Amino acid sequence: MKKILVLLFSFLGLIGCVSESAVTPEIIPDDGSITFSIALPEAEIITKGKDDLAGTNLNSLYLLVFDENGLFLSRYKATRTGTSFTVELINSTRPRIIHFVANYDWSGFSDVANIYKDEKELIPSLVIKDEVAYWKRIFLNSGISQATFPNSVELIRNIAKISTQNLTDLGALKPKLVNMQFAIANQLEYGTIAPFINEQFTEGAVTEAAGSAFLPLTAFSNSAQFLYERKNSTATQPLFLIIKADYVPINNGAVSTCYYKVDLINTGDLALTDIVRNCHYLVKINEVQQIGYATLQEAMLSPASNNINSSIVLQPLLTVSNGTAVLGVETTSLVLTKPNQTFNIQFAYFPNGTSLAYDNTGASVILMNDDINNPVIPSTPGLSVSYSPGKITGTTGAMPSALLSKGKIIVSKLGLTRTILVQFRYPYTMEMPFFSPNPVAQASNLAVSLSFDIPSIVPDNAFPMKFYVTAPNLTPNNTLNTLPVIIEGGKYKYEYTATQRGTQVLYFKTNLSNSTGSVVISNSLFTDAIVNLTSSATNVKTFISWFSIKPSLMPSGYQIVLNLKLPSGSSPVDVNINTTSLIIDPNNATTGEMVNVTPITGGYKYHATSSGSLVQLYFKTTQSNASEAITLSATGFTTSQNLNL
Repeated sequence: MKKILVLLFSFLGLIGCVSESAVTPEIIPDDGSITFSIALPEAEIITKGKDDLAGTNLNSLYLLVFDENGLFLSRYKATRTGTSFTVELINSTRPRIIHFVANYDWSGFSDVANIYKDEKELIPSLVIKDEVAYWKRIFLNSGISQATFPNSVELIRNIAKISTQNLTDLGALKPKLVNMQFAIANQLEYGTIAPFINEQFTEGAVTEAAGSAFLPLTAFSNSAQFLYERKNSTATQPLFLIIKADYVPINNGAVSTCYYKVDLINTGDLALTDIVRNCHYLVKINEVQQIGYATLQEAMLSPASNNINSSIVLQPLLTVSNGTAVLGVETTSLVLTKPNQTFNIQFAYFPNGTSLAYDNTGASVILMNDDINNPVIPSTPGLSVSYSPGKITGTTGAMPSALLSKGKIIVSKLGLTRTILVQFRYPYTMEMPFFSPNPVAQASNLAVSLSFDIPSIVPDNAFPMKFYVTAPNLTPNNTLNTLPVIIEGGKYKYEYTATQRGTQVLYFKTNLSNSTGSVVISNSLFTDAIVNLTSSATNVKTFISWFSIKPSLMPSGYQIVLNLKLPSGSSPVDVNINTTSLIIDPNNATTGEMVNVTPITGGYKYHATSSGSLVQLYFKTTQSNASEAITLSATGFTTSQNLNL
């Protein structure tokens, strides 16, 4: 016993020595109340069950405090006081990490058992079922006090939202779907409270609850459904939708109920789309080619349907709530492409989210240009704001000195904030515009198709977007598509609605014995594309060509890629590239077909030895923000439309 006591006293003495010499004691201020506000994504929040829609609500909110090393210290409950929350915290002068966790059931959680547990172990262990949780992590470098605490904390909800839209009824003389509903297969039973990856809490990371099983197929519904996030892109059993609808064949024949299996595919790279928390996925059913499977079981066991055309739009969150009030904006992204262009954006603050009565009094609207020397909106006169109703008005100045300028408009009231990202840029370029066939015979009522590509850099929230086609000698082929007619400036134009990026195909017929000439495709975000339809009687060929210009600064020496496709059988031929603003990119002078490009007076000559496939030619600008209408010409070809820098 004596020996044991000696060892014990020695051990205690060692502890006392270490703490006295190695650790500087913290001077802790008095405990105090911290008051702050909470912002929740969207006004549509789920309370009792994951699939039950309800009003804005937040059941419970706790703050988990960790020290600067990420070790758990204590847990505190926040209480609502009006539109704000109050919490009694132990103040600290040392750095602290705080995790905000809302709507989690703590009945099985032991503070004592988790004391000094690392946040990277504790927080990932918190999972939830049949509920919606909210989370946020903040780091307080100067410790905890009312002065160091943020006035407002915007939480992230741990579920995603999926809804569908049936667009198959928009085209005449095509099959369509009616009474459409959908169900979700292979969704997870549990979700995590926080997103984390590689032992880091990372907003935007996709985090599945470890060991979570799949739920049964959900009930069919035409309303939005909610689910925990999934790493769908790498899953061996990915999530998918089953579409149930009544199939109506052409000419309104017999109606049949059928099923389609739809994978969630990213239209940009054709890969499976991850389901990310706090996001809304709108699945648009654009077109149906034929009847689906007769039974649900057949659809479930089949590959995804290739007889239904769908696209996914990731929609922005337009509203934010503190559990009672709601702040909403008309859009969270705006692209402007013209000088002296005026825009309007609506906003509204609803003191009671269940009522349509708004009160915008005292709302703050701030313009922030990323670069004051390259502004989106000039600071003078800046923005004008009206409050009843809420409307923000602004006007662009001269085109930006760079290809693109960025900024943001921040709308806030009583701790709620929405940010509108604004771009002022030179217009996008329509890629690969061409007619098929081209040349066309000199006769009326001949079918021709007009194709062009919407590039991948166009943002999701730009869709649906309307294009207008000025084609005086062509008529829409109504058996294949319906293109409404509008009159603008005394000219007839055909209206086409694009719902996704990639290749767009419009179908026409010639209405004259000679319907050749220039056809113009226009959209407010794009430079006009001019496509020449030629006659086979003249035996001339046409170029398919466009520039690839990335949405970033275009200083001197910026790379420009000329995409060129010659009709099959048209080579060998010398193509003149008429330009004074471009030089051969020295880094790609021997890349691919560049070995066949040589300087000539007024530009360059490309000696094409093959045709029928796409080639890329690499150039660089000779000055900042080069602006030029470049054309291509060759013997036996119609001079190309302007390729505008």
